[in-house]
Amino acid sequence: MVDTAASIFRDYVIDGVPSSGPYSPKKSEIRELLTSFEGGRVIPVSSLASLKALDTTVATTGHFDGSDWDWTLGDYSAHIAVDTVGGIYAKADAIAATVGAWKRRFDRHSARFYGAAASASRSANVAALQVAVAVAQLFVGELFLPEIYPTDAPITVSSNIKLYGVSAFTSGISNNNGNAINIAPSTGIANNNTWWGFAHFSAISTAANPTSYGISYLPTGSEYLSNWIMEGVFASGLSMGANFDSRGSTLGIFSCTLRRNWFDNGLRIFDGGDSITIIENTVNGANGIIVNVLKTGARQLVIRNNNTSALAECIYLIGVTGAIVEENWAETPSYLGSYTGGSGALVTLSGCTNIRLYRNTINPLDEIGGGFVGANYAIALVGVGSDHIIDDNDIADGQLGHVNLDNANVTIGERNRLAAGETSLAITVASGGSTLRNYWAPPRCSVTKSADQTGIATATWTKIALNSEAQDIGAYFDAVTNNRWTPPKGRIAIAASARFSAGIGDQGTFACAIYKNGAILQCGAFLHSSGTGVLDPTVTCYDDASGTDYYELFAFGTTATTLTVQGSAAFTYFKGQWLGPIN
Repeated sequence: MVDTAASIFRDYVIDGVPSSGPYSPKKSEIRELLTSFEGGRVIPVSSLASLKALDTTVATTGHFDGSDWDWTLGDYSAHIAVDTVGGIYAKADAIAATVGAWKRRFDRHSARFYGAAASASRSANVAALQVAVAVAQLFVGELFLPEIYPTDAPITVSSNIKLYGVSAFTSGISNNNGNAINIAPSTGIANNNTWWGFAHFSAISTAANPTSYGISYLPTGSEYLSNWIMEGVFASGLSMGANFDSRGSTLGIFSCTLRRNWFDNGLRIFDGGDSITIIENTVNGANGIIVNVLKTGARQLVIRNNNTSALAECIYLIGVTGAIVEENWAETPSYLGSYTGGSGALVTLSGCTNIRLYRNTINPLDEIGGGFVGANYAIALVGVGSDHIIDDNDIADGQLGHVNLDNANVTIGERNRLAAGETSLAITVASGGSTLRNYWAPPRCSVTKSADQTGIATATWTKIALNSEAQDIGAYFDAVTNNRWTPPKGRIAIAASARFSAGIGDQGTFACAIYKNGAILQCGAFLHSSGTGVLDPTVTCYDDASGTDYYELFAFGTTATTLTVQGSAAFTYFKGQWLGPIN
């Protein structure tokens, strides 16, 4: 580097020390100095104050803080007003900012330029980072975080910016007093609220505050946040890792992708907009992925390939329409503790419409034991919702079963798979669970009598108390109390028989019938006895079940005494088959 004129033409060998003897300038140094004047010399300075004090009529390039600075003509008054610490813009002492300014050369716009440092105080970092963000938003478009900065207040970003670091555990912000980062877009559609980016850094809130987040979206009016991506970010807070709450905005967040992030204690989107993609993230801790309502008409929510291990619901959709939830992993591992979710399931759709659950692995892990209590169900469809498809998933049962169904018009596909040792898909159907299309294991039953039923009065329709189940898919047959089948809404077929084995007289009349809701639905053909041998009247029927309709087997015979129906799986039976939905 070229030496300074003061050094080359110093009076003494050791500058300022007369006893060192007079110094004679070297011609080579003088030539080098003069050549630098001809070509635009870089003047090294030791402080920002020295840079600002340079004579810009002579020096047009300075070197300070590891960077070259260029004297640049133009009106930089707005830049100087924002960059109050001289991060990349500095006003010359003798010249107005409207005439020109010193500009730093850089490849990456770094928070270091503004005095932010891992070793600095928390308050100093807040001040430095907020200036750096303001400059980035207005003049640069990006801000690089080379290390993790401790802070004592949130850092707020309010306009188009790319905020990025080296990696999630090398770069970022760690705040002990509230959210680490607040996103508060400028009001109005005309502002720069598109093309944001967040990548490869940590946003950590260590505050002991139940509403603290690593990243929090804080709209207040017509502002919005669109066409943005968050990738490779570690977001952590006591309440949740990240919280995008659009309730204060008429538009909210939309057209965005959250990809390959780690959300510690959960991710929540409240009142989101169109085209939100949540993909390939790790979600771990107290909560999973929660989407609580989308704005009116909003669609295209995609939740795909996420690994969620949470104490509560791993995926929880509330009031959402038209979402695809596929290829996610959901479990409550024992190292976190017992399940705490209010819905009782790992994947819950509450008041949702038209959701597709495909190729997910959902494991409540209820069999671990040792004091661990898993979720009641893998999947819960609750609230006023309808029109869902559940197919090609790997589903393990919870404390009470696989699926809790309280929605209408639900299709369970034939490609779902159960955990090892589980042979039947256990579905709990509540009052709202109508029109279940269970193609994995369509509801059906095969029931008989465990012993003879005696004392059947002559010429009286008598209910046969079927109490021995050979098969009851879906658990819709009550073989204990009411001895009847109450299938889910749909088209059904029934075949039944009752063998009269004793009390038969010659020339008697015998039949059996299917009763629906206590009245005859279908009567089989009447048989007439010739002698006293056994008779096997049968009946078959089809019907459209409402979901609350119930079906029973009754028998009728005439004789001089009481009759007996034999308890025989081969001859006395009730077989019901759910055929499909009602078109």
